[in-house]
Formats: sequence, structure tokens, C-alpha cells
Amino acid sequence: MNRSPISQAITERIQDWSAQADAAVCRIRFDEEFPGFAGHFPGHPIVPGVCLAAVLDVMLRRLASPTLALSRLQREKFTGLVRPGDTCQFQLILTRRDDAVQADFSGTKDGSPVCKLRAFFQEHHP
Repeated sequence: MNRSPISQAITERIQDWSAQADAAVCRIRFDEEFPGFAGHFPGHPIVPGVCLAAVLDVMLRRLASPTLALSRLQREKFTGLVRPGDTCQFQLILTRRDDAVQADFSGTKDGSPVCKLRAFFQEHHP
């Protein structure tokens, strides 16, 4: 599998992975070396929203299937800043609907929300 440097960095930082059936939770510490901080923003680094969405992708592939492909984003909310040294808890709940998988994903830092996404995925076989 060809994985992006961000996906690889996220995978390496997963702590306390817990999964059952179609749900998973984990913690990730975004240390100063996390590659998503590069250039975003110099002097005031924060984790970009695209990196938080990549956590959803990494969790989905670990929980369900590496062949699922994004078909639609229904909602995305990024409501909190994640800075170097912060640890976030992420939750993923999957609902299977006909030929699609609905993914409800959320992240918190110190009990406060940082992101919430709903996305739909379908099996993709190249």
C-alpha cells in the first residue's frame, strides 16, 4: 500500500487503540515532529484540518477495509486548534448502508471538540 507521509505519521502516533464491531477510539499525540506542522503556520503551528480528516481515513482503513474510497463528505466542522504537544481523542462509528459505509468521526482535546465529520465510502477495487 502506498501511504502518504501524513498517514504514516498518524499511524505511528496512534495510542490506546480500542475497537469493536463498527466503532473505534484512539488517542494521538501531535508532537513537534509531526510533519503536518511544516509551513502551517510558521511561528504559530497548528494541525491543518486535512490532517485531522486523514485521522478518519487511517482509522477507517484499520477498522474496516483498506479498499474503501471516499465517495462524499456530508459535513465537516473544525472547531478547535491542535498545537504541537497536544493529545486528542478520536472516535469513529461506522454504519453500513446498502453498498456504502457512513463514517461518523469526531475528535476532542481536553474534553473540548476539535473536529466532527460525516463521510461516505464505497468499496473500490482497482
